[in-house]
Amino acid sequence: MLIENWQLPSPTDWGLHGFRAWGLTEDVLLVEAVQNEAGYHKGCQEAVPAAGNSIQVDGVFRQRCLGCFLSLKQSTLEHTPDWANSVEWAPAYVSMGIRFDPKLQPIEQLWKELKNVLKKGLEKGFADAASRANEPPSTPAQVFELPVCYDKGLDWSRIEDFSGLSKNEFIQRHSRGEYWVAAMGFLPGFAFLDGLDPALSLPRLDAPRTRIPAGTVGIGGGQTGWYALSSPGGWNSLGETPLVLLDPQAGVGNENPSPVQVGDRVRFRSINEQEFDALKNELDVGDLAQEPEQGLDQGLDQSFDQGFVSFEVLEPGLWTSLQDRGRSIGLAYGLPRSGVADLLAYEAALEAVGGQVSGQVSGKKSGQKSRVVLECTLKGPVLRCLSEATIVLTGADFQVRCERTIVTSGKYETTLRDKVTSETQSWIIPLHTLVKLQAGDVLRWGYSQEGCRGYM
Repeated sequence: MLIENWQLPSPTDWGLHGFRAWGLTEDVLLVEAVQNEAGYHKGCQEAVPAAGNSIQVDGVFRQRCLGCFLSLKQSTLEHTPDWANSVEWAPAYVSMGIRFDPKLQPIEQLWKELKNVLKKGLEKGFADAASRANEPPSTPAQVFELPVCYDKGLDWSRIEDFSGLSKNEFIQRHSRGEYWVAAMGFLPGFAFLDGLDPALSLPRLDAPRTRIPAGTVGIGGGQTGWYALSSPGGWNSLGETPLVLLDPQAGVGNENPSPVQVGDRVRFRSINEQEFDALKNELDVGDLAQEPEQGLDQGLDQSFDQGFVSFEVLEPGLWTSLQDRGRSIGLAYGLPRSGVADLLAYEAALEAVGGQVSGQVSGKKSGQKSRVVLECTLKGPVLRCLSEATIVLTGADFQVRCERTIVTSGKYETTLRDKVTSETQSWIIPLHTLVKLQAGDVLRWGYSQEGCRGYM
């Protein structure tokens, strides 16, 4: 939904024509810079497609826009410090995504406040102060050095053919440059770096690889960057780094999941294979030293162990998973929020049990944000309860049927021999009602009668 197409009274000297504000969802605002259609800045060396513009955007304009958005974030948080814990910012090239809590204010009001900050900032020239022409943004000022073993590159024959440079000359040029993080996304932790020497620009692979190792440094078009995770990809592989570029527990706490964020500067340092192995071994040993040697039962505290329940999956259903509330951070690093699809149903389940449910993450008892529920989509599973449990169902109505087998024993009247009989009772479990299950009870989820996802 387009909220406003805001045009400046006159374009800036670096080509900014105005901004478009989009409501992508009820809790995500996208602010997009619009370039003056009169043409590129005279210092342009390359152009890439803009997010929503029909024209292309030059490197100088991208730098100024990035500086503008970083300054917008910094200025807003200085005047509204409460937003630090309730708003996520994801600047990228010529736009910025803002995730917020719509309960605190509507999206139109949020845009109005940010627009006022932009007006004042542009009058003061904060885009110029944050991002000089032909220089990367200086906010924040971290310089990150990444060791790269270029001998682990997969495409050197292709790279030499396209660039006309020898491998050694290409490595020297690539490793002596200074880059800045222009965007993160596509995949979690994937860093897009601006500032590449135009002579090192390379077309993407004709056929993307099905798997690229985590830590691969590559070039795609006029940008360089890295794959933080092992994944398919179409960039030219220059080498690998032994460093971990994405925290596997990213977003569970308030830590940054990546060693860099948008606006940081990056340098590459060439290392050989022996240095690569030494660094990797050093990191592996450090990880082992930090992990306590204990079994799963030792990692669970007594209160959690007493509340532990088990179910046997007899039929999995269409799409059944364990979910929690999701991450509170991660948008700026390409991390999806994840978690439950229906937050209202999730909160209703927690409210029904009075907040007495605990979740478990990596052997540590977690707080409320990580309490776990079973999420079922369209067609539910069939589960056998292996221990006593108290459950509640919320969300879509799957007509969940509980089947309980009642076993009775006695003696035959004529022979007086022992007699065992069984009877199966079944009933539909109502929504939003606490129900006590016994070991052996079978929960038979049906199809969703209304809605999409149900929770237990």
